[in-house]
Amino acid sequence: MDVLPRELYEQNPVLLSASESNEAGDEKICGVLALEDRDNTLEILYIYVEEEYRRKGIGKAMISFIREISLAFLSDGIYASYVRKQSDELDLFFKNCGFSNNDRSKILSVPFMDIHDDGMLINMVEEPAKICPLEKVSARDYDILRKQILRDGDSADPDQKEVYIQIGGRSIYHPKISRVYYDKKSRPSGCVLCSERKQGVLVDYLYVRSSISVTVRMKIVLSMLYDVLRCAENELELGRNIFINAANPEAERIFRMVVGNGTVRDYGTLMEWRL
Repeated sequence: MDVLPRELYEQNPVLLSASESNEAGDEKICGVLALEDRDNTLEILYIYVEEEYRRKGIGKAMISFIREISLAFLSDGIYASYVRKQSDELDLFFKNCGFSNNDRSKILSVPFMDIHDDGMLINMVEEPAKICPLEKVSARDYDILRKQILRDGDSADPDQKEVYIQIGGRSIYHPKISRVYYDKKSRPSGCVLCSERKQGVLVDYLYVRSSISVTVRMKIVLSMLYDVLRCAENELELGRNIFINAANPEAERIFRMVVGNGTVRDYGTLMEWRL
């Protein structure tokens, strides 16, 4: 616990540590790696090596060890993501360990306290057939949603391909804050998927079925985001932030429209790596 953030320790991840023994047999922890099995992919939640032990191969050794675990259990690989603000030191580490850069995108943020609803947003939103928290969505409906996103991506124009990045397993996302939209025929047709971070809540993914008209799609996204904001304010302490993974210009435009352009700031770059 001395080298692992408390909020992460409480998630009960799988832990791997590196230690040094002295002549008396006492051990000192000099590195730690936390990971979790998510949808048959080992996700690195945290990696840390004490300053005096860095550049001695300890980090690489821990990565090598979990790679052996991944191969032994026939997992789909190892994944890591983090927000880089300035230094690219961690980028170089993952590259040197054999990871490939899976994706990168801009992260925007705004404090909850700076979001002021002047009544305009509620007048713009669509009265949808149904918006549900993720925790009330069945495994079958979630699978239908994933397949729909893949179909939309396959049929999209080349310039729109980036909009349809496949969503991850549902365990990644916050079950109470994330939202799924059902159309009037009770088909899962859209989502705003969020994850809770130390600094607040991250909007990871925005989607509405492409066969719905552009105007109505916008209203549906606004409806879900409005619902997410209201829920997040109740679930999280005041003063925390809401972030968005601005994976494409459309997501950034919608976020600025909802929270107010003047309050939004660039937070960093989301880096994703896969081995």
